[in-house]
Amino acid sequence: MILENAKISQQIQNITSDDIIYNVCSMNHTGGLNAQVIPGLLCGATLIIEEFDAFKFNKRIQDTQCTLIHLVPKMLQSLRKVEKHNLRFVAAGSDCILKEYVEKYLKIGVPFMINYGMSEAGPIIINHTFKTMDELDVFDKGIPLGNNVTCDYKIENKELLL
Repeated sequence: MILENAKISQQIQNITSDDIIYNVCSMNHTGGLNAQVIPGLLCGATLIIEEFDAFKFNKRIQDTQCTLIHLVPKMLQSLRKVEKHNLRFVAAGSDCILKEYVEKYLKIGVPFMINYGMSEAGPIIINHTFKTMDELDVFDKGIPLGNNVTCDYKIENKELLL
């Protein structure tokens, strides 16, 4: 399952050996570990793993010249003021992602992926990758779950089974 998750993560985020992945999620957090760290290790990407520090985060995002990052909503709030960065893709999950977070990155041409993975199943089970501002209208219907499913699923008795 770990290798399958890594393969899916590499494909969906186009993780390559050219990437610099800045992981600030706890290594107990499946989003950081399975969504980017393990896939990055397996393809030879550069990894920078540090504890999240809100006071240093904006500077570190610039200093590391990272291209990929996986965040949770509280961390996204810290990034609102970051103007300069090398990010080419942002992934986020672990809680509801607000439209304003996605919109910030799309405005500067950075695709944004919302993950819904359920830690027990793996991090990239259901996701929605936004590439253009036109796609934000999905938020008018509520918080999007995803438009790309990488596993078998069914809805039974109003429960999502993966």
